[in-house]
Amino acid sequence: LYTSGSTGTPKGCMLEHRNIVSFCNWYRDYYNLTPHSRVAAYASYGFDANMMDMYPALTTGATIHIIDESIRLDLLAIDKYFNENKITHSFMTTQVGRQFAVEIDNSTITELSVGGEKLVPLAPPKNHKMINLYGPTESTVCITAFELDRLYDRVPIGKALDNTKLYVVDKQGRRLPPCVPGELWVSGHGVSRGYLNRPEQNEKTFIKNPFTDEKGYERVYRTGDIVRFLPDGNIDFVGRNDGQVKIRGFRIELSEVERIIRDFPGIKDATVAAFDEEGGGKFIAAYV
Repeated sequence: LYTSGSTGTPKGCMLEHRNIVSFCNWYRDYYNLTPHSRVAAYASYGFDANMMDMYPALTTGATIHIIDESIRLDLLAIDKYFNENKITHSFMTTQVGRQFAVEIDNSTITELSVGGEKLVPLAPPKNHKMINLYGPTESTVCITAFELDRLYDRVPIGKALDNTKLYVVDKQGRRLPPCVPGELWVSGHGVSRGYLNRPEQNEKTFIKNPFTDEKGYERVYRTGDIVRFLPDGNIDFVGRNDGQVKIRGFRIELSEVERIIRDFPGIKDATVAAFDEEGGGKFIAAYV
């Protein structure tokens, strides 16, 4: 899968079969997936969430319903489709999923998952569970999950998946206590092989795990995300430690957008900044 660098050179992330197997094992158990489940394949094929839509269902014997492009942003049409096909599980990008949960009273869904951006607080839906997922492509779809059980001021991203260990560290790579923000490092069976033909990047991003030599956890992926452990063990997402932002689920490097703009004739310099959208999500603006 190719990730980030959307305006420059994308990085090819090498995921292995064992990464997907580990994820499927967790998903089937966490979501009570059975051969009778009916799963909506909502995410596009170029988005790592598509693996979540497809592989757990295929390895369970559940039914997959591929959502047609023409209704993906039409909440009423999606609700009708879910009801007609008795869909039980669905993932949606954060903003669309939140809007669906707030505005649509669907009765067939048992679990609605969202991910890709920070979830703006909302009360839990009455008829189904709502799961807030977080995770970079480099560690296979997601690494934390949090079931919304009440209205939060800040919605946590949850606790580590099975076969996953998470560390919050300072700039020297030392582990931090709860409530202190630091960079999130992840190890475990979901961590990918690395980036395709990017040895220098791999050397910086995928490192030896300094905290354990347990089999399957020998390597750490440095996410670049700033988080903090909460006293109850859940994780609170704070932000990025670089110029990277997520726009509608896509990772974008602000510096790369600036570089492209500077290449246009007549432009001496440019700067790009991210701002919060009303109702959640972000947008970027360029100043030239």
